Amino acid sequence: MSAPKIVSQQELVIEAGHTHQQYWKDIWRYRELFYFLAWRDILVRYKQTVIGIAWALIRPFLTIVVFTIVFGQLGRNYICPILLKHPLK
Repeated sequence: MSAPKIVSQQELVIEAGHTHQQYWKDIWRYRELFYFLAWRDILVRYKQTVIGIAWALIRPFLTIVVFTIVFGQLGRNYICPILLKHPLK
């Protein structure tokens, strides 16, 4: 039995205070990994829902609609009359 040959050995040295220099270069270099992990996270999160990934778009839209209705009524019925009674000078 012969020992396996090591073709190339790379050494990664991490020094304190030098992470900001390479940050954006590393983000750009590993962008495909980032996209893959983000896509995998979205697929896993919404895999068991009936409408799937569309839920990621529908949910914020519904939140906007509910907030608009609730705070629109609150502002119209409670806040505006108070401001009209006591105008700011």
